[in-house]
Amino acid sequence: MIWCRQLLLLTAFVSALAGIVVTPRLAPASESATRTLVAANAEFAADLYGQVAEREGNLVLSPYVVSAGLGMVEAGARSETQQQMARALHLVGMSRDELCVAHGALRDEVLALRRPGAVELDFASSLWIQDGFPCLESYRDLAQSCYHSEVGRVDFRGDPERARAEIDAWASAATRGMIPRVSSHDSPDVETRVVWLSAVHFKGLWEHEFDVSETDSGLFFAASGETASVDMMNQRRTFPYFEDDTVQIVQLPYKGSSLSMLLVLPAVASGLPAAEVSLASGGLEQWLAGLDSREVVLTVPRFTISSSIDLRRDLRALGIRRAFREGAADFSGISENPLFLTRVFQRAVVEVSEEGTRAAAVLDVEAAPGLPVPAVFRADRPFLFVIRDAASATVLFMGRVASPEPMGMESTQAN
Repeated sequence: MIWCRQLLLLTAFVSALAGIVVTPRLAPASESATRTLVAANAEFAADLYGQVAEREGNLVLSPYVVSAGLGMVEAGARSETQQQMARALHLVGMSRDELCVAHGALRDEVLALRRPGAVELDFASSLWIQDGFPCLESYRDLAQSCYHSEVGRVDFRGDPERARAEIDAWASAATRGMIPRVSSHDSPDVETRVVWLSAVHFKGLWEHEFDVSETDSGLFFAASGETASVDMMNQRRTFPYFEDDTVQIVQLPYKGSSLSMLLVLPAVASGLPAAEVSLASGGLEQWLAGLDSREVVLTVPRFTISSSIDLRRDLRALGIRRAFREGAADFSGISENPLFLTRVFQRAVVEVSEEGTRAAAVLDVEAAPGLPVPAVFRADRPFLFVIRDAASATVLFMGRVASPEPMGMESTQAN
């Protein structure tokens, strides 16, 4: 399989209900705090993607999970450690009470996107503490009340293998088996005292399913000039669509929901870096604003991609430095015993297929007045896709496809 730097897969949630900002159940104070948190998360997502995009190959990033997980850690940071984390996460100016209310309200908004039989969406957090380690009761209470986190005790020192097995089992359950393992052979280890986990699981059925019988083999053109034969899904339908001299964009809705996938296809195979720069500098909102209904001849590869990313370097580049320095980090809001961060690692996977599609064949020949020539959107070269919720402006996943792979094959991982 050919891997290509210039194929970007961005996942975010996009809503057709653009006029709805928050759910009616939010009180004015929580509405304001939630909107502030949403804006902060969007800025952090752009910053973080700008860092991880330097890696080659396919890429999947969940800014929502990273923001939520680091937010729970930041809640226990103090002094300059907290200030650096707050600046990087764009949380400066928000009080602890506001953050508590906002995280809970945003979580409720995200989970409200579920639709029985069409959209599955789950978010979970957990806090794992070494047996006997003096974690402050106030912090455990905060993790449970503000971040809806499960709290458990494990024995990293005495039985690290069993602790890793418990953590992996939690991650597998939280992601419905899509990510069965988050630990490595040596992490967590006997020196570990606290572990935070955040997980999201999403499954959505297309509003307009791809007909399996229309899927055929096609060539994917890498920026290097090499080609690969992949399975291409096809349909012709009216979609929200935008194009200019640099990109084509099409929005694919999920069934019964305000969720959709946004595909961003550079005009040329070598155009992905410029599209990534535009995305990281606010291009997403400009692209969304330009969408208009148009008939599209759509061709998209069927694929599975995954990423395993060590985020420490990226977070340091964004200004979170003291948190990783032994003797300098201040997490006295978590424990009176000193702590510093040793690992910030994300695993993510995205599958795109005709899941749930039932195939049928109907030949219908009709004559009608001629219509404008449809736009042709054939994703046979590096492209972007974004899945986000416009109702809350929350980005749940980001990523890149350097080259689509057949379903079930393991993707090259970004490090």
